[in-house]
Amino acid sequence: MLRGMGAQAGKMKAGTEIRDVVTFRRLNLNDDMWSLDPHAQFDVVFCRNVLMYFEPGRRDRVLRKILTRLPPRGYLFLGDAEGLGAFEGLRMVAPSTYTLKTNTEAHRPRSDGDADEKAVR
Repeated sequence: MLRGMGAQAGKMKAGTEIRDVVTFRRLNLNDDMWSLDPHAQFDVVFCRNVLMYFEPGRRDRVLRKILTRLPPRGYLFLGDAEGLGAFEGLRMVAPSTYTLKTNTEAHRPRSDGDADEKAVR
């Protein structure tokens, strides 16, 4: 990561080694069809403080669409107020960070050192 200086102080920019392997794209989450390759997957999704503004039915549809594109080792970052409703198959691995329940490599450490797998229901 590159740190800003002068007028850009306090800002960061991804270096070329990150930009070369990452695709950044805006999507209208309300669109029924996203303009993506139908087989495209998201390794990481940042959807913080967005879904809380959607009515519950729309929020659930958007989350289901995101989850169909999340690979087994992918991560979903949500804001604290997003509300997952009744989504089975997700588990919290850190505050506001979720992965598919099948991702056995991601663990959330507890204060006593043991792994804690908190299923989101």
